[in-house]
Amino acid sequence: NTKPTTSPKPTPKASPTGDIARPYVQINSPDTGWVRVRATPGGTELTKVDHGQKFPLKDTSSDGWYEIEYEAGKTGWISGKYAEKFE
Repeated sequence: NTKPTTSPKPTPKASPTGDIARPYVQINSPDTGWVRVRATPGGTELTKVDHGQKFPLKDTSSDGWYEIEYEAGKTGWISGKYAEKFE
C-alpha cells in the first residue's frame, strides 16, 4: 500500500470566515443569503455562494463585476453589488 505524499489542498470555499490572502472579496447578500456565480459577467449561472464567505479575487470588470475563485481551480463572476472587496 502506497500512501500519497501530499494532502489535497482545501478549496477557498472550505474557509468561509477564515482569513485568506488579499485581494479577496466577501459575499454581502444578507437578504437572500447567497449570490449567483456566473461564467461571464451577467452570463450563465455556474453555482451559488453563501453570504459571509470569502473568495480570492482574480479580476474585475469595468462595469462592476468581480472574478472569484469559488473552488480550487474554478473561477466565475459575481456582481460587485453583492460583495465587499479587500485589497
